[in-house]
Amino acid sequence: MTKTILYTAVLISWTNIQTRAQTFTPISQNNLSGIYATISNPALAVGGIDKFSFNLVGAGVGIQNNALRSDLDYELVRVVSKRPFTLEPGSLDNIGVEVHRKQVLKPRIYANADALQLAAQVAIGKKLSVFVYSRERGFINFDKGDYHSLKYLAEEKYNHKEPLVKLGFDARSITYQEIGVGLAAEVYNKRKNYLKAGFTYKRLNGRSIFAMNIPEFESKLQNNGIGVTAEMNIIKTTLDFAAQNPLDFILRPDIGQGTAIDLGFVYEHRPYNLKHTYRKNNPKKKNKVFNRRNLVKYDYRFGVSLLDAGKITYNKKAVTVNEYRLNTHFSPEDLAEMTGDDYAQSILDSATLTSNNRDVIVELPTTVVLQYDQRLLKGWFLGVNYTQNIRKNKLASIYVPSNLQVQIRKETEHCVFGFPTLIVPSTRTYTLGAYAQTGPFFIGTQNIGTLFLKKIYNPSFYAGLVCNIRYKKDSNIENHKSFKTRRTPSYWKY
Repeated sequence: MTKTILYTAVLISWTNIQTRAQTFTPISQNNLSGIYATISNPALAVGGIDKFSFNLVGAGVGIQNNALRSDLDYELVRVVSKRPFTLEPGSLDNIGVEVHRKQVLKPRIYANADALQLAAQVAIGKKLSVFVYSRERGFINFDKGDYHSLKYLAEEKYNHKEPLVKLGFDARSITYQEIGVGLAAEVYNKRKNYLKAGFTYKRLNGRSIFAMNIPEFESKLQNNGIGVTAEMNIIKTTLDFAAQNPLDFILRPDIGQGTAIDLGFVYEHRPYNLKHTYRKNNPKKKNKVFNRRNLVKYDYRFGVSLLDAGKITYNKKAVTVNEYRLNTHFSPEDLAEMTGDDYAQSILDSATLTSNNRDVIVELPTTVVLQYDQRLLKGWFLGVNYTQNIRKNKLASIYVPSNLQVQIRKETEHCVFGFPTLIVPSTRTYTLGAYAQTGPFFIGTQNIGTLFLKKIYNPSFYAGLVCNIRYKKDSNIENHKSFKTRRTPSYWKY
């Protein structure tokens, strides 16, 4: 096979989402992330240190795979820096991709995209918060293939003289807009135990869909030429969403629409010395003016959430479902004058086409996420995040791989920096990343090699602007007469 099939199956899919971003899991675990924490677990919207959180923009890109790596002429840090270098004409027009030299039994490629646009989160009193946001998302899956199939597709090394060639794979992608509205509330707050819950309802507007399934492709060398048998199924968008009226796209989307929900719970252990310091001197709560909500109160926190439980129905007027069946023969004379692209096009032209006009229902990448956060010393935290995929691997569904992320981070009043490690069992890969947040600006990567290496397996990069307004510190606490006791000085030294 030639790269024509690869471009059709994978690169066209990537074109649909290349301007969007990856998930913000690392940044969402810190206490200064505002609305980004709410995306990972809606219960985190309440009981935090922020009264308001407004997002301006957030974008990035990331891939997880075990077979392909980039082949660039220059590392990213050199391109964006002031270091001089010679740029050959056309060197950045095409990004090179090469296959791993060692054979991979089950090559898999995952790409997820996530761009948070305008978003707002507001605390209504002490026990309730509401939030709303607009979000662009995209996903790519490539699987059910083998090493030889991927190598043929990526490197164009198809040889007509090989006695037998068998190929097969699945490739699919979707992009959609997500408009979410949700709330979070305090459920239980007594002594050292604090429990909260959150819920998000999401309206989904389909942007595009592309899926290709090749269960069989066999090319067999015969005495009088080459015989080819193949079966291929393709689903793709035929209506350009950019041509729609913007108002119609929001209220009456022509491509597709659907709904989804997020549900989350968070338990925090809040010792008295972190929870409300004035309670030792104010046990009957006679003075209600005290407010110490501008500080993190837990020593450890555990959360569980169900994310993206839903589906999108793509309109039959906006998508086509084509089935190709092929059983043909090429003579040596025909093959002698064909290029690789000519050969691939001849295969498609010779196939029997069957088109179906029907709605396409795509299941979203539903996951269960477990989170644990432990306060260490002097602003240091240890966070663990496990994501479990609960979707089946099939043509009409998108999924993200199960993964484990462990990070250590340092938080100050206005800054955060962290070092996450991501482990993906299905690809048997792990990456070390880093991120930093100063005021409203954050930037980071899941793979630090993205900045410094030319050959990268799992590139990742994200950045954004989010403005958080904290609760004010109550100046009455330390000056109130009920605090002027012998034990007060030693207490505040903690």
